[in-house]
Amino acid sequence: MMAVPTTLMGLLPDYGTIGIAAPLIMLLFRLLQGAAIGGEAPGAWVFVAEHVPASRVGLACGLLTSGLTLGILLGSLITQVLTHNLSASQLADFGWRIAFLIGGGFGLIGVFLRRWLQETPVFLAMQQERRQAQVPIKTLFSSHRPALFYSIILTWLLAASIVVLILMGPILVQKWFFIPSTATLSANTLATCTLMIGCVLGGMAADKWGMRKSIAIGCLGLACAIIVFFSCLTYAPTYFYWSYACVGLTMGVLGIIPAMMVMAFPVAIRFTGLATAYNIGYALFGGLTPLLITCLMPYSRQFPIFYLVGLCISAALISASVRNKETA
Repeated sequence: MMAVPTTLMGLLPDYGTIGIAAPLIMLLFRLLQGAAIGGEAPGAWVFVAEHVPASRVGLACGLLTSGLTLGILLGSLITQVLTHNLSASQLADFGWRIAFLIGGGFGLIGVFLRRWLQETPVFLAMQQERRQAQVPIKTLFSSHRPALFYSIILTWLLAASIVVLILMGPILVQKWFFIPSTATLSANTLATCTLMIGCVLGGMAADKWGMRKSIAIGCLGLACAIIVFFSCLTYAPTYFYWSYACVGLTMGVLGIIPAMMVMAFPVAIRFTGLATAYNIGYALFGGLTPLLITCLMPYSRQFPIFYLVGLCISAALISASVRNKETA
């Protein structure tokens, strides 16, 4: 569902060939991509979490989140290579298709590799004991609303941090703090690399000291790093490069969030609970974040500080108040 639309986007005829159908089909493919990632990421987190011992769930989810971040890094590097090697007219003519075709190729390889995957031991044991929920979504909203609520808040933090600091970061820094594009792109690449490392370290910390404590402390650390980062942009731009790297490293707390959400729901509704929270949090709050930032940045260049730090503090307080034994 992800690989095929991505590949077809790279092969889609242009407006001059099929007229208004071209942008409409492109929009349809983008919607299919969104629906795919909304099921793929939660399903992958549940899958790896149920394949490892309970004492390694944090590391498993952290490694997977690091792998997802690698996809962002590869996309950014491909864009930079195409931008540096093709003219603007070449990019508009055929260059933009290359990235979609490369992404679709990776997706098709993933489809092939899935032939060797098997159901998790936890799910198989549940099937044998006939413990499946009859209507998982009904059970979720009737009996697990608190877990759903704080999972949505944690997803909001995850989505907003990735969108503002990684995806929108280079544009915001160039436009509002007048840092050259070459410096912002290289610093963003470094921050993405440190984010990958941070996700693994965050998962290890969760396994050693507990998910609630690790997320609470990690969110406060991320809040401090965000304040330092935007302060450097405003008052000490020469340090912006390394402060961006520190932000990426402290964003490693995001690698613990999937593990926290996996363990928040019982096996019978685990995928339903995680997927529902993830899609609501990412689609609603993550989707509105770029619009919110774009509209309010003209009034204050420090708005992202208040927005992200407020989310960090909220997530830290909620995580500290959770009383699930699995996430202790």
